[in-house]
Amino acid sequence: MLRRKQLSLWFDRIYSVRRGGILTTLFVAVFILVWLKIMQYLSVQFQAETEDFEQLYLLSFVTIIGSVIFLLLLMTIYYRNEVKNEQIRRQAFMLQQQQAYIGSLEQLQQEVRSFRHDYKNIIASLYATADEHKVHETLGFIAGHILNLEHNLEQSIQETTHLSRVKLDEVKGLLLAKLSQAKHARVDFTLEAVKDVSDLYMEITDFIRCLGILLDNAIEAAAGRSDGFIRVALIQDEGRFVLIVRNNYANAPSVSEIWKNGYSTKGDNRGIGLHSYRTIVNRYANVVTETGIEDGCFVQILKSYQERSGR
Repeated sequence: MLRRKQLSLWFDRIYSVRRGGILTTLFVAVFILVWLKIMQYLSVQFQAETEDFEQLYLLSFVTIIGSVIFLLLLMTIYYRNEVKNEQIRRQAFMLQQQQAYIGSLEQLQQEVRSFRHDYKNIIASLYATADEHKVHETLGFIAGHILNLEHNLEQSIQETTHLSRVKLDEVKGLLLAKLSQAKHARVDFTLEAVKDVSDLYMEITDFIRCLGILLDNAIEAAAGRSDGFIRVALIQDEGRFVLIVRNNYANAPSVSEIWKNGYSTKGDNRGIGLHSYRTIVNRYANVVTETGIEDGCFVQILKSYQERSGR
């Protein structure tokens, strides 16, 4: 089963709907047509010159075997080039995400420094108000400044802590990008990863597409509210991975309609994402999804299970 899946992925890479795959397919098709014409010509010529059909069959057989070997060689060379290009793209992507992660750590360090600096000024102000026996003003100052600073700092530390538990650079990079996107949209984004996340039990490129679709839809829906929020949980168990995306919304989605290609609560044929999401997960027998509305929130759950090698 695993060998057949690997072979299928090999041919998918070779004949993928990309420029390289299309050019390879066209080249193979032209080569086969030319080869057939040459064989037809040789057969006619050989048949006209000799009546030894055994030699004709032998020539045809050798030509076919040689052509197959040549085609396999071309496909192998192309596949190796694709693997190298994919490795280069992945390394570049990982470097980009590492730089983004380092940037978030540097931002957290700057916030800690700023917090320490502000704390000194706040303590000095508190000392002045407390010295004048202004208890109510002092309490108000604490609530409005110190607690707010602590909350912002704690939130930044939590984001960095949970991101550090995501051991897949591609997933971590996408989460960083969506965290930034949510902040620009003034949507409160909370990420939770209690344990290290390292196994998705599905192709990482497919998971990235699914996660991107769910987060884009969640940000768009929550951005329509002044108190918009998104809660994302990544749960890693033995032999199982669970993704939960929960968000509030301004316009209630229709659970029975969202899977249709083109459906969107904003109209204009914009809702392509969830249809693509379902198309991707339907390719996996070990992936289960759940969708619903709970306590005024739209909830999407993706569960993937480790496949047994004997299946």
